[in-house]
Order: sequence, then C-alpha cells, then structure tokens
Amino acid sequence: MKSAGSPPAAPDPVQTAAAQGKENRQTAAYEQAMNFVNQTTPLGSLTYTQLSPGNANTPPQWQSTVTLSPEGQKSFDLQQQVGTALNNLALKGTGQVTSALDKPQDYSGLPSVPSSLDLSGLPQIPAFDTSKLPSAQQSLDFSNLPAMTGIDLSKLGDMPAGLDLSSLGARPTANADVLKGAQDAAYSNATAILDPQWEKSQRNLETQLVNSGIARGTPAWDQAMSEFNQSKSSAYGAARNDAFNQGLAAESNQFGIENTAYNTGLNALQQQLADALGIRSQGLNEQETALDAAIKGRQQGMSEQQSQFNATNQARQNALAEMLTGIDVASGTRQQGLSEAEAQAAQAAAARQQGITESNYLRELPINEISALLNGGQVQFPQFGSTGNTQVQPVDIAGLINQNYNQRYQQYQQRLQQQNAMWGGLASLGGTLGSALILA
Repeated sequence: MKSAGSPPAAPDPVQTAAAQGKENRQTAAYEQAMNFVNQTTPLGSLTYTQLSPGNANTPPQWQSTVTLSPEGQKSFDLQQQVGTALNNLALKGTGQVTSALDKPQDYSGLPSVPSSLDLSGLPQIPAFDTSKLPSAQQSLDFSNLPAMTGIDLSKLGDMPAGLDLSSLGARPTANADVLKGAQDAAYSNATAILDPQWEKSQRNLETQLVNSGIARGTPAWDQAMSEFNQSKSSAYGAARNDAFNQGLAAESNQFGIENTAYNTGLNALQQQLADALGIRSQGLNEQETALDAAIKGRQQGMSEQQSQFNATNQARQNALAEMLTGIDVASGTRQQGLSEAEAQAAQAAAARQQGITESNYLRELPINEISALLNGGQVQFPQFGSTGNTQVQPVDIAGLINQNYNQRYQQYQQRLQQQNAMWGGLASLGGTLGSALILA
C-alpha cells in the first residue's frame, strides 16, 4: 500500500519576499521606461537617455535633454545679448535712483489738511428741556363726584312671604253626603205620594177584573197585572231619576255657596299682597330714580374732568411739538454747515493726496525704468504635451507561491484522508473475519 507521504514544506518568507521585491523593481523600471517618451515640436525636442540601468540597491538613472530649433536657438542667443545690453543700461541708471533716494520727500508745498473741523460758526442745537412745558395731568380726581350708594332694600321693609291660605280652610270640593241625602229625601217624598196612589190603583184594577169575570191566576188576569206592574215600575224609575237630579242640584248649590265664600277670602288675601307689593315697588322706584340722578351727576363730573384732562395734555403735546420742531430746524442747519465743512476738508485732503501721488511718481520713475530694462523680452521655450502615465501592475510572486503551497497541501490532505479510509476498511474487515473464526 502506497503511503500518503509527508506534508509539503511551507514557503520560505525571506525567499518569497526577495522574489517579490525583485519582481517589483523590474516592474517599476519597465513602467518608468514606458513613460519616458521622446517628443519633438516645431520649437524643439525632448530626449530621454539612460545613464545607468541600476541594481538591487540603486534605481536606474535617466537624463532628459531639451534641444531648441535653429530659430529658437538664434532667438535665445539674441535675447542673451539684449539682456546684457539692458543690464548695462540699467546699471548706468542706478546713479539717478541713488540720487532720488538720497533726497527726502518734501511735502511742504502741498495744501494742508485741517486736523479738525471748525464748528464754532454753526448754530447750537437747543436742549430738550421738558421743564418748560406745561405740567401734565397724570390722573383724574373722582373724589368730589357724587357717591354711588346703590339700592338699599332694607329700607323697603320685608318682602311679603306670599299668600297665607291657612285661614281659608280647605278648598271646597263635591260632597257625596249632600248628594246622597238630597237624593234620598227627594225619593222618599216621591214614594210617599206614589205608594198610596199605586196601592189604590191596584185595588181598583183587581176589583175591575173580578167584576169583568176574570178570575185570579188566569192568563187575562196575569196579563193585566203585568201591564200594571210595568207602569208602576216606570213611575218609580222616573221618581228615582228625578230624585237623582234633585240631589245633583242640591250638591251643586252647596258647592257654589262654599266656593263663593272661599274665593271671596282668596281675593281679599290677594289684594293685601298686591297692596304690600305696590308699596315696596314705589319705594324701589324712588331709590332707582335717586340712583339714576347720582349716576348722571357722576358721569357729568367725570366727563368734565376728562375734558379738562384732555385739554391740559393737548396743550403740553402742542408745546412739545413746537420744541421738537425747533430742535429739528436747528439740527438741519447745523448738519448742513457740518456737511459743507466736511466737503471743504475732503477737497483739501484730495488736493494734498494728489500732490503726494505726483511726488511719489517722480521719485519712483527711475526705479520703474530700471525694472522695465531688467524685464526685457523672454525667449519662448517649447511646450511638451503629456504622454500619459502608464502603470503596470507587478506579478504577485508571493501570492503565486502561497497559492502553490495551498494546492499541494490540499492534495496531501486528500491522500491522507484516502489512506485513513483504507485503514478503517481493513480494520472493519479484520473484525468481521475474527468474529467468524470464533463462531466456527
């Protein structure tokens, strides 16, 4: 059986770093050479030349050379000559500069500028003096006005509590006893008359029937007696109805008498209450009239004080307005004089500044002429365009080495797993064979 072997050795970091560094340097040198592109223009050319290829410790050395065109070179030579001549001319002018600088600036002949404005001739602004104004009334005095007493209900006496109906007794109602007594009396009076009449009529009827040959108990007899009893019942029914009506009339008459007496007493009580309320209302009206008069008098006094208050304050306001107007007029006149003085001072300052500017110009003129000679025409050198910045990524040597190591280590792990699986299968097979031999 073939063994899985030993695991692969890990990469040496020193060797890996050395290999990666060499690759980086080669890439940088190659990238530099790609970016050094020779250029040629109508005004000249740019050329790169390698002086040394370099080594592990020293980078490559290059030199760039700019060569002018024949016309440009000729212009450059002439410019050098002109510059030398201008410099000599400027050197001669340094004497004038020294003379100008040795002489101090003299501003004595220039217009003078006043150090301050002369405001003595301007009008003074009057002070804001409120003491000269009429006194202002600060508040209203109501102490002398009629007092407001209000309504005094205690002077009106006690308010009537209302109607006392206890003295009238109970209010009359329908009396069932009167009704029944009157009905019974009327019916008794009626029966006192009807009973003898109907007894006599019954005897006469029976005698008449006997005389007519109609025997008691016969149908004719019974028919005649039935008709008699019906007439009798009708008479007594009419008597009862009449007694009922007489009872109602008696009850109504009694109720009318009692109700009239009750209403008479009630009207007397109501009149007493109306008289008491009238006296109280009259007293209340008198107090309200007095209160209205006091209110009108107080309002009139307040109106008069308000008019006086307004007149006093208006007089003060008018005086204040006149004072402010005088201050505004004086301020305007003073401001106008101040503006004229400022304008004269500004004109003097401008004239002086103009003289200083002209003196400084004459002093600096020799210096500016020498500066102009020193800044003569310049030679136009060729302008070279950008060739681009080409970048090349170096090969990742360290990554490749580590990747190779990882691949070889994975292969070793696979072989080791296969070997372990094989040994495990053999061990399982040996156990099965041993068990079979024991059983045999």
